[in-house]
Amino acid sequence: MLNLNLHGDDAAASSAASPEPPAPQAAPAPEVAAAAAVDGAARGDRGYWVETMMRELWAAASMDDARERGARVLDAFGAAVGAGAAARLDAASRQIGFLKRAVLFHHRLRTAQEKAQRELRWQLDDYREQVQRLEASNYALSLHLRQADLRRGGGGGGAMPHGPGNPEIF
Repeated sequence: MLNLNLHGDDAAASSAASPEPPAPQAAPAPEVAAAAAVDGAARGDRGYWVETMMRELWAAASMDDARERGARVLDAFGAAVGAGAAARLDAASRQIGFLKRAVLFHHRLRTAQEKAQRELRWQLDDYREQVQRLEASNYALSLHLRQADLRRGGGGGGAMPHGPGNPEIF
């Protein structure tokens, strides 16, 4: 049974029960860890981070060294995730800006179309009123013409009286 004592208590008991780790290795330089972190994050490789954490913990000479190495790996992981998130956030911000401009363009276009449509409706209403006035005027003129025709005794449907010229004009 493997006894992992993470609190550092009773170091002798934990060292007797756990297998011997490989010989301590020098900790990688922070630049190397950061570059490796970026490569691992760029690949999106979960296994890479697990292997990196295990390699660093196995290479630790003491519990304090393991904590420090674990913290460095987690910092590198956080930086890699943050860099990826920043890149995605930047891309999303550009897309949002593009979409905002597109929505604004379509809003302006729709507003202009609605304005033109209102103007056309007003013109249509004006033309309808004009047609109604002309129809009423035409009807009134046709009534006057019939009355004048009946007064002249024509009654037969001719608009002009028989004889030499129209007496109302002279």
